[in-house]
This record gives sequence, structure tokens and C-alpha cells, in this order.
Amino acid sequence: MVRKLLLVAFFLSIFPALLHAQDGKLRGRVTDKETGEPLIGVNVIIEGTTLGSATDASGDYIVLGVPPGVYSVRCSYIGYRTVTISNVRVNAALTTTQDFQLESSPIEMESIQITAERPLVQRNTTNTVRMTTQEDIQNLSIRGLQNIVALNAGAVQQNGELHIRGGRQREVAYFVDGVTATNPMFNSENVTVIQEAIEEIQMQSGGYTAEFGGANSAVIRTTMRTGGPQLKITADYRTDDFAHSGQRFLGTTSRGYRNAVLTIGGPLTSKLRFFVAGQHNYARNRTATYVTPFRFDELVDDGLEGREAGTPLPGPVEFGENHLPKNQWLDNSIQGTLAYRLTGALNLRLSGSYRHNTYPLGHNNFRNALENLFWQQEQRRDRNYGMMALKATHLINTNTFYEVNVNWTTRNAKTYDPIFGDDWQKYSDARAWAEAGRDTTGWQSVFQG
Repeated sequence: MVRKLLLVAFFLSIFPALLHAQDGKLRGRVTDKETGEPLIGVNVIIEGTTLGSATDASGDYIVLGVPPGVYSVRCSYIGYRTVTISNVRVNAALTTTQDFQLESSPIEMESIQITAERPLVQRNTTNTVRMTTQEDIQNLSIRGLQNIVALNAGAVQQNGELHIRGGRQREVAYFVDGVTATNPMFNSENVTVIQEAIEEIQMQSGGYTAEFGGANSAVIRTTMRTGGPQLKITADYRTDDFAHSGQRFLGTTSRGYRNAVLTIGGPLTSKLRFFVAGQHNYARNRTATYVTPFRFDELVDDGLEGREAGTPLPGPVEFGENHLPKNQWLDNSIQGTLAYRLTGALNLRLSGSYRHNTYPLGHNNFRNALENLFWQQEQRRDRNYGMMALKATHLINTNTFYEVNVNWTTRNAKTYDPIFGDDWQKYSDARAWAEAGRDTTGWQSVFQG
């Protein structure tokens, strides 16, 4: 009895992981080009992997547990010319159909190379699925998951929030490599994948099945890239930081934007592949602001806080062009995957993500940003996000497989004074403020009486 209960508990624990399977499926039929008759026992191999299958009595084949990506598929049979079809894309949790027609050849001849075309309609989906592949992302001039998703029909981005099918920002569920990436506190995106580390993005905007929960307007699934058969290194650096705050360069001002991305991926052994991406992002103005420069040299009290009207106040107060004080942003992240083919039927995949950002708690809009100039105590906020997922895929036979996912996610935030840190008793200690070189009177008493 105890053994049966343990088995039931085990399968119940892995059942949610099975629902969010991230691998795809490749299937099709192999026929004789002249007669149209199905061919039995044809070898179908996905090049660069150990995945493959053989056709059955109906000429059909099926390959399960294929990681999302673009592949070349080779079809070979004795007495026929070998055919290789490249640019075959396999999507997460979907079935890709690729048929073959082989030409008979009594003597050995060169193989035939064919390039597959992307279908305009996904016939194997029962709901609305919008897919954006790595190739699509490379051709875009924008950055950020929400900006990319907002290009799809039914999605709108407004004031930094993503709305799909008229829903609210918090009605979207996010998944990364089959792991829920939704912040349970705010129901927002908890794991942001570096753009160069994305293999594909799927946006399901309605009619999704019961496997997904916590979403009223859409489900967004992101799959991270896996290393290829050859070592590949890429680097990308973008900046507009050619001028100081409030100054012009080539007729325009600068946000102080800097973004650097480095990716490395490839094989470690014949069975082990890796992919790592790191990103550094900084902006002197995290909010794009258009402000006409101004300067107040003489400030006087309005008399509303108890002091005599007309009393001189410290100055000057100056705003540079298109610049808000205390509006910086620093964000660093690293993500990667490790794929290990233990046997021909058992695959392991480890995914990880870590992100840290920090910024001052000044107002990021011009309406309230004037207060930033008067704040003596500069408070900052640090946020950390982490994710780790281990997936095991076991192929039982050509028609059956199962997956087991173990994952961990975290999010924490900290608000603090950069000088006093965790020594909170000094936050209201006038002597500590004086030793730190700060104005112990505070802006409230200086400007508000």
C-alpha cells in the first residue's frame, strides 16, 4: 500500500512538469517520387544530433524530444538518392511535418540538398499562436521581450505595460524553458531572457489549453538557445553616450545608454553542449525625457510653511536639456544552458539565469523630478532575480516519451542608503550625516520651513 502511495505521489509531482514540455516533435512520410508508394525502413536522421527514426509500414516516421531550433534532416535508403532538407525549424510543444520524396538510383550518386520553407499557417495548433524565431529577432531594430511581443497582432504596449487582447498587464503568464517565470506577487515577468539568448518566443493569445493557468489574456513562452555543433562567439555593443548630461552631440542629446552583449556556445564533448550569454545595460536617464533647459538663480520662500514670504532660499536650481537628476539605471545579467545526451534515449538539460539591477529612488518623470535635486539622502534599490531548471527527457520508444522538470526561482529587493548600507540607525543620526558630509538640516527644513 505504501509503495502504491509513493508511486502516485511521484507521478503527481512530475505531472505539472509534463504539461509544460518544451521539446518539439518532427514527423512526416517518405515516398517513392515516381510511384508515390511509401518506403519502409528508411533512415531519417537530424544532423548534428543523435536523434532519428525509421519509417514504418506506412512510410511514416516520428522523432520525439527534439529541442527547439533549426536543423538539417537527412533521409537515406538503399537504392535511392540521399536527400537532405535544411532550414527545418522545430518549435517547442508543436509538431513539425516534413515529408520526403526519394528518387530511385541503381548506382551511388550525390545527395540532393533542399531548403525547407516556413509554413504560413501552423496546422497542428488549436489556438492562436504567434511565433518569433531567433532569425526574426536578428532582423529587428528593437530590444526587449515586451517590445518584440508588442509587434504581434492583438498586442499593444503603452506606458511600459504590455496589453494583449484588451487585458491588463498582470493577466499575462510567462514561461522560460518550461518553467513559470511569472512573479507571484505582482503577476509580472520575473525572468527576462537576453535577446541574443532567445531561440524562439511563442505568444498564445487565446484558447490555450488547461495546462496553463494564471493567465486571462495570453501566455508567453520563451525558449533559450542551446549550443551548436561548432564553437561560436558573438559580441554586440551599442551606445549613444557621446555627450555629457544636458549637452548636445551631432544635434541631439544623450541618454547615456550603453548596452553590451557577449555570447559563447558550442560543444564541450561529443555529448555535451553549452551556451552562455551575458549582458551589461546602463542608462544615465532610464526614462526618455524631453525637457527644455532652465535655471533659477534666485529662489524665495512663498510664506506658506511659516517663514516670512520673500525669504531667500539656497540656489541655483538648474535642469539640463532632456535630463532628470537621480534617474540612472544599471542592469547586469547572465544566462545559459547545458545539454547532455547521456544515452540515445536519455537527455539532460540545465538552464540558468541571474539578473541584478540597481537604481536610485528618484522620480522618473519630469512632473515630480524637481524634488530629486533637493534630496540629501539618496536611497537606492537593488533587485535580484534567479532561475535554475533541470529537465530530463526519456524516450521509451518511437511513440512514447516523458519529461521530468525540477526548477527553482527567486526574486528579492532591497532599499538602502548607499553610504550607511545596513546600518539603519545612522539613517536619522545627525552626527553620522555630518561625518558623511551631508547637509544635516535636510531639504525639508531649508525649502519648506
